[in-house]
Formats: sequence, structure tokens, C-alpha cells
Amino acid sequence: MMKKQKNNIRSSVRPLNELAMQKALAAGYRQAMNRSARDRAAAPLLRTEIGDVLREIRRKQGRTLREVSSEAQVSLGYLSEVERGQKEASSELLDAISEALGVPLWYILREVSERMAERIKIHVGSALTDLGEEAPEDYIVHGPNRITALPMEVPVCYQEIAHCLDKTVAKIENAVLSALENTPPELYADIVKNGIYLSGGGALLRGIDKRLTDKINIPFHIAEDPLHSVAKGAGIALKNVDRFSFLMR
Repeated sequence: MMKKQKNNIRSSVRPLNELAMQKALAAGYRQAMNRSARDRAAAPLLRTEIGDVLREIRRKQGRTLREVSSEAQVSLGYLSEVERGQKEASSELLDAISEALGVPLWYILREVSERMAERIKIHVGSALTDLGEEAPEDYIVHGPNRITALPMEVPVCYQEIAHCLDKTVAKIENAVLSALENTPPELYADIVKNGIYLSGGGALLRGIDKRLTDKINIPFHIAEDPLHSVAKGAGIALKNVDRFSFLMR
């Protein structure tokens, strides 16, 4: 009798465990799909960037969609969809639009590539190839396959960007070393003690402070609000000229 009860309990527990596991797997799958959908939504499409650049150039020239579409011999509706990133423009169409705008095609593509590169740098830019737990997720770049013309997704990881930025960061290291060589001894001692604070957009590059610290053997710190710290400091200095007269030349 006891054996039957145990077997019944085991047989009832097993389906419950399996059901719980299935629910957990389903929930994890939904979360992964939602996260993937959010990533795809956050990552811009190449055609969106192309449309933004075309619209920006047209507006700077003070021209209307109708004027450009007429000169490029493209329908007004189609050009509007290209500018809004809803249509994939062929190379022939881009060439016609660029000619109508009076700018070379290479200029448009350069503007697009710079925007995409900036987005990639913001999302996965790094000065180190090993960020440990601070490593960002791969950034998905969307665009057409130039061979098949089919849309494709390419994941970009921070290690790849770190290798691409290595020579640029090395130039920053050399510039800092060169500046330190020409620094007066009394100021040099203060720098070694208190460290160097990084500001500007470059200070937001992941791992830049650690790489410079390891290379130069001086503590590097990221300034609070690095994007605006220089402007804020200049404002404080201008409001207190008497206290900071040594900054005025």
C-alpha cells in the first residue's frame, strides 16, 4: 500500500516538474525573443540612415521633395518613402538622387558610414579587448547583402571594435607621454599624485581609463559628466575671473 502511494506521489510530481520546466523554458524563450526584438528595433537600418542623410542634404539646400523628385525623375511618393527609410534605394536610384541634389554619391555614402560607425562605437566601442563583466552585448547592424541584395544582420562585438581603435588609442597614449615629458617637475608630481581626468566624448570609450593607467602608470579618471565638463568649467572660470586669472591669456 505504501509503495503504491509513493509511486503515485512520484508519478504526480514528475508531470508537475516537467510542466514547470516547460513553463520556465517558454518564459525564457519569450524573454529572449522580446530582447531580440528590442535590439532589432534599437539598431537602425542602413536604409534609414541613407534616408536621413538625403533629407538633411535636401533641407539644407532649401528644396522640396517635389523639386528633387522631378529632377531625379523619381516619383514623389517613392522618394518620400526612401527619405523615411521605408524603401531600399538601388545604386542607380541613389546615383540619380545624388545628381539631382548636386552632391557626389561618395559624399552621401561617407556621411552614412560615419553615422553608422558612430552608432557602433557608442554601443560596443572599447579600448580594451577584455572588459570582463562590463562587456556590452553585440550590436546588430542591418543592411542589404551586396551580392544577393537580400537583407542581412551582422553582429559586431566590442573586441572587433577594440582592434579597430587600437592604433587611434595608441596615438592618444603617445600624445599623453609627449605632454608629460614637457611638464614642469612640480606639476608632474601633482599629476602623479592626483592623476589625470579625462573629458569629452572620447572619455566615454569603455576601458580607456584603465588602458591609459596600465600604459602610463598614472591614475586616470573619467570626469563627472565628461561631455559637458569642459564647458561647465569654462563657465565657472568666466564667472570668477579674479580667482582664475591665470587661465586668461
